[in-house]
Amino acid sequence: MELDAEIMKIKMKKEQLNKVSIADDDFTFLENALSLTLSSPKVKDWSDLKLNTDQFAIQGAIAELQMSITSKINSLCDPTFREKQQYAVDVTLDPDTAHPLLNVSADGKQVATENQKRNIENKPERFDQVLNVLAKEGFSSGKSYFEVQVKGKTQWDLGVVSGSINRKGDIRLSPKNGYWTIWLRKENVLTANADPAVNLPMRQMPEKVGVFVDYEQGQVSFYDVEARAIIFSFTGYNFSEKLFPFFSPCVNDGGKNSAALIITTVTNTC
Repeated sequence: MELDAEIMKIKMKKEQLNKVSIADDDFTFLENALSLTLSSPKVKDWSDLKLNTDQFAIQGAIAELQMSITSKINSLCDPTFREKQQYAVDVTLDPDTAHPLLNVSADGKQVATENQKRNIENKPERFDQVLNVLAKEGFSSGKSYFEVQVKGKTQWDLGVVSGSINRKGDIRLSPKNGYWTIWLRKENVLTANADPAVNLPMRQMPEKVGVFVDYEQGQVSFYDVEARAIIFSFTGYNFSEKLFPFFSPCVNDGGKNSAALIITTVTNTC
């Protein structure tokens, strides 16, 4: 009878774990999982008896659940996010690189797309067909971080690029062309422009994006600032020239995408 009671406890614990593991919503998963006591039920040493395999099953289930919880927490709130923000740098837009349809604010912190081209000189550093602009400041060593408000926009591109990128004609955004970027399309389609492109499913679209560069480690990472969560990381690259922050507010789309991209002051959010 005593052994039967302990087996029943194990089965009940296993059933609880199974219910937690099938939760579709990440926050529901964590809430349910953290409400459990993640330890095996206390049982006697029944080594002289034939053990029910359910005991081994629940030990495996607990270990798997603990790993899942850690993974979910890291994806929902990167524990190193505050550290990334410590590398904040001052970034200002370079109007000499801006496409003629782009309007860069006087302080160099905002860029929006206008309906009419400006009558300006077509300098070698200026983008002439795509709605792009670079920052004045570049990174050639160490770690750097900046944040951009994308709230209210249905399309945008963000990231960093090599200083020698082609500025003329049509351009394909990819690391092999010197672009480490992500973009938003159709208001809710987020993509990393890798080789090949990677679709990025999100609980909700970010309103502010953090961009972190570790030059020596060959890493470019993107964060949802409000959620303190990683969006995507490019890793394992060998940077050999200066990298510049890259921005595109994209087409105005009849006013639907008229909001500006805004470089904001970094404040610790954790």
